[in-house]
Amino acid sequence: MESSNNFCQVRTSISPISLHSEISIFPNPTNNFINIDLKEISKDIVLTINDISGQIMLSRVFSNQRYIQFSLKSFSDGIYFIKVKADDKEAFIKVIKQE
Repeated sequence: MESSNNFCQVRTSISPISLHSEISIFPNPTNNFINIDLKEISKDIVLTINDISGQIMLSRVFSNQRYIQFSLKSFSDGIYFIKVKADDKEAFIKVIKQE
């Protein structure tokens, strides 16, 4: 009996378009505030911050903004991952919080 290794891959979803080239997050590292510049006004923005273990530390929704600023002052020093989803694009950025 002969076995065949033929298979077909079917894409069942569309990957979001990357926002990395259209976003600036600064300062990084930071000891307090983080600024996000989306470089153009976005209608629907979802911001999620996860700690290194994946736990959601903050999740917020914004509308019709280009600049966003928020505080990490209450966060412990460490590495965090910020997910920014703006309209149909998204980006994941590593941020370091240190005093």
